[in-house]
This record gives sequence, C-alpha cells and structure tokens, in this order.
Amino acid sequence: MNEKEPKLGINQEVKESLAGEIIRLRAEVISKIDKRFLLSDALILFVKGLREKYPNWKNWLAYHKLVGSSPPESDEEEMVYEDFPGEDSVVLFLESLLDKRGR
Repeated sequence: MNEKEPKLGINQEVKESLAGEIIRLRAEVISKIDKRFLLSDALILFVKGLREKYPNWKNWLAYHKLVGSSPPESDEEEMVYEDFPGEDSVVLFLESLLDKRGR
C-alpha cells in the first residue's frame, strides 16, 4: 500500500457523509460559478492530476462524487478510500473554487 493512500475501509456512515458533503459542495460550485469556468481548466486539470497521481483512482469515493460518476457495482467492494489526502482533497478543491468566486 502506498503511503499516499491510507486504507480506510469506508463504512456506510462515512461513505454517506463524505458523498453528501462533496455532492453539496459540487452543487454549490455549479450554482455560483460560470459553468464554462467550472468545466474548463480548474476542474479538468484537478481531475487529470488525480488520475495521474493515484493509479487506483477508481477506488476513491471522492473522485466519483466529483465527476458525477458511480463506480461499477463490481468495484463497490473495493471502494476503500474516502477523500484524497492533503492538497489533493476534493472537498478542499471545491471549497477553494467557492472561495475564489465568493460564497
């Protein structure tokens, strides 16, 4: 296991809490930021960076909630990581977008 990827074994309560927070922030970002901005550089570069840095990005709940996807049912059991650590955090990324445009 890579040090960047702490295995968390997400339980249902944690999964729902993190998913809810990311979905709420994503909706707020979309409602307050010009969609052209959202779909351009900031989001695309962030997602690309996550995919390059974390080869198992499909196993991160935060990634799927950010891009609005659902993991395949077969991968649901392997969904062991919550949000990315540190500067790669999806919650912090979305909050930074809101802070740049004013909440």
